[in-house]
Amino acid sequence: MKHVSTGLCPDCSECASAHNVTIQELNEGIKNGTLFDEGGFSSMSCDFCNTGTQGTRFVYHYRDDNDEVCHGDSICVDCFLDMEV
Repeated sequence: MKHVSTGLCPDCSECASAHNVTIQELNEGIKNGTLFDEGGFSSMSCDFCNTGTQGTRFVYHYRDDNDEVCHGDSICVDCFLDMEV
């Protein structure tokens, strides 16, 4: 797993579908700042540390060993910040 990021993926059909927009609308929204994902408060456990403690969770994406973009459901702020250091 490399290049972990939160937010929306440009040119991504999965992100466009999740926000009920076309890929063109997704790209325009990302570019002009009208379409974004700030995460949200949740008790969903983190995919990395498995904590069930309530807090801010983000959907995330990353590139796998084949350089394909993959999506995940829940990463907590602590795990995301630890990856970015």
